[in-house]
Amino acid sequence: MHDGDRWLLHCGDAYCHHREIGPPKEPHPLLDLVQTHSQVHGDLRLGTRARLREPVRDHGDQVEVCCAHDPWELARHQDAAAPRRV
Repeated sequence: MHDGDRWLLHCGDAYCHHREIGPPKEPHPLLDLVQTHSQVHGDLRLGTRARLREPVRDHGDQVEVCCAHDPWELARHQDAAAPRRV
């Protein structure tokens, strides 16, 4: 999806929380546990997450990522898409 200024890359189940895609930070205690126990291949999951950080790091002014599980990301995109009242 392209809004004219930025690309939106929907990442599906590749991550669960927006903190996973930015610079590495403290893990989310509950979501890390859920993902670790539901993953099939941990190395592949972590590798995919690392690759998704690249466009954010290198082209953050041109691309934004979102996942299927983060309600804060959804709310941010809904707010951005809402018609502006003048």
